Amino acid sequence: MKNASPALNILTIIRYRATQNSASCPDAGRRICLVVLLLVLTAAAPLPAQVLQQFQNERLQFDLFFKGVNSAASEMHLQVHDSTTKIVWTVRSRALVTLLFKIDNRYEIILDKRGKLLQANKVIEQKNIQQRWTINYDWPTLRARCSAQYDWPILSDIQNLLFMLYDLRTKALSPGDTLSYLLDVESRLYRATGRMLQADDADGNFIGHKIVFNFSPASKNQRRAWKTDLLTNRIARRNSQLTIHLGPPPQRAPLLIRFGGKGGTVEMILKQQ
Repeated sequence: MKNASPALNILTIIRYRATQNSASCPDAGRRICLVVLLLVLTAAAPLPAQVLQQFQNERLQFDLFFKGVNSAASEMHLQVHDSTTKIVWTVRSRALVTLLFKIDNRYEIILDKRGKLLQANKVIEQKNIQQRWTINYDWPTLRARCSAQYDWPILSDIQNLLFMLYDLRTKALSPGDTLSYLLDVESRLYRATGRMLQADDADGNFIGHKIVFNFSPASKNQRRAWKTDLLTNRIARRNSQLTIHLGPPPQRAPLLIRFGGKGGTVEMILKQQ
């Protein structure tokens, strides 16, 4: 038993004591075992914030290519605090591209200890749109309330795209495994369904894994009363696809993120971790 986990050692003691108790009172022994077992499993299971903490000190820096042109610099990072976790994504167009179409966008979400979405913030500075939004998620009333005076209903199990990008990295997946996330995308509800595939090079040699997500509306999405930013529009829409190539464990860094559609494909290539 030297290599057994603390939880396993505790369970061994529980079984022994429950057996003794059950000799005199079978029902009592079973109840004690069940209650304590649930407590042990709950204590042993890491909270989402604790799982995400492994990414605390990394800063993922990407070159963002649009139609083959290195158009922007992008960065993702997270900060784990005592009671909340913050995930941040920034995208800034490069100097020459800025002359034609400026992009200086910042997206941020805040999660509680359970990984529940508390707030989403974004600052959008594009050639065609400027926004400074805060969306608060009110779980008791199942409403999302935006600082721009809009609100909409939400479901109890929704999440945000940024959470999805980090959460999938915590999972030990094999080719053929599937993932599913229900996402709130500024009042529109989408189901992102992904499948893990083996990635090969042009010669058929194994080079890693990739997850291909397909987006489909999870409800009858109404037309928004506002414009949204370029990247939000390109990632989550009907029949759109998001492909993520993952590096080796334990970090499973996103080496390549590809999305887009008829308007052109966007590729984010990791250059520094």
